[in-house]
Amino acid sequence: MSQYSTGTASVTNGSATVTGSGTLWLANVSAADSFTIAGDGVMYDVASVDSDTQVTLSVSYAGSTASGAVYAIGTGFTVPDSFPEMSQGDIETATIFTRALRKIQSKFTAIVSDISGKADISGQVFTGDIAAPGITATGPFTSLGIDDNATSTAITIDASENVGIGTLSPQVQLDISSNTGGIIRLSDSTSSTNADDLIGRVEFYTNDSNGHRIGAYIQSTNQEYYGRKSDLRFGVTKSYNANATEAMRIRESGNVGIGTTSPTEKLDVNGSIRASTGILFGTDTAAANTLDDYEEGTWSPTGGTDANITGVTYSESSYTKIGGLVTISGKVTGTITSTNTETRIEVSLPFIAGSSTWSNNGVVVSFLASGLNRIAVGAFTNSGTNFYSGYVYINGRQINDTGEEVFKYSLTYGAG
Repeated sequence: MSQYSTGTASVTNGSATVTGSGTLWLANVSAADSFTIAGDGVMYDVASVDSDTQVTLSVSYAGSTASGAVYAIGTGFTVPDSFPEMSQGDIETATIFTRALRKIQSKFTAIVSDISGKADISGQVFTGDIAAPGITATGPFTSLGIDDNATSTAITIDASENVGIGTLSPQVQLDISSNTGGIIRLSDSTSSTNADDLIGRVEFYTNDSNGHRIGAYIQSTNQEYYGRKSDLRFGVTKSYNANATEAMRIRESGNVGIGTTSPTEKLDVNGSIRASTGILFGTDTAAANTLDDYEEGTWSPTGGTDANITGVTYSESSYTKIGGLVTISGKVTGTITSTNTETRIEVSLPFIAGSSTWSNNGVVVSFLASGLNRIAVGAFTNSGTNFYSGYVYINGRQINDTGEEVFKYSLTYGAG
């Protein structure tokens, strides 16, 4: 270590004061430097430098009283632990070395005391909270569990606290890069799995002050014992300040369920479906064959009648529209005033017709000349041209008498 040993020193047993002769201690010695008398074998810390010819030790001198003795004051120490250093030409090197060992021992004892009850050093398992400059380990920490066999930088933590695995420049909080594609694996470590055991789950959590909650999640769950089949579940928050609940599931069969946890088809939806551009069936790819319009509903028919029926009312009127094909059904109630004559009832359509005539299953429908939005259902009590011989039935209702009648109709036409 760097030493100052100019002049001589006088010491008295039991006194902490050291007197120098021919010394310049103010310029060359500092508090905490190490003082020793040649041949004494003991080093003392300097408590203060009082003048060029006097220093005070941190403890009283324990050796023999001496006057004009050869001395040395060590001024070189390691940073930050202040272990004494040795240099070529130093005296009392054995004393310096012993002093360094004692300081190391003292430092080690302090470390052991600090982590007492928190670490099992022999087993290399740390069980408490240990902090070192730049590193903080909280909770159980096993040194044997860290094995860095990488030939280059494996993990990077930048100033923005982004973590990169396989990349030196992470762009987000966790950035994983690999020439073969980054992979994250969530696994169930148990060796015996049961149905409905969780395999892994990713949660999206919000810390909003109005309500901490799981906003969404993705998880995989075993579907049977031994883990041979599993599903994938997706959850979202469906109500205010509530944790996410399941919204969609892909079963082990590949069936997708929305609103149902047991889909029986490739797509099983418990609710309505909207297809903005239509649906193709089977292997058909022709755009012209796309089913782009399906509608079910009710409407309120209107229409005129002839003099042979009065008090007409319409009810149970419903329709199904598939593309340009419309099927309607309903009930008309009215009072027949005359038999053996034509009785005409008009039923307005929910969609404008695409042509002026239509024939369906023996029921002849002629459109009125007034437009394409109404049909006239012809009912006769005798045979006539273009009609079947005998009575004409509308859904099994025979019109051959007077009085209140109920007509039920069901027919299909092409919409314009």
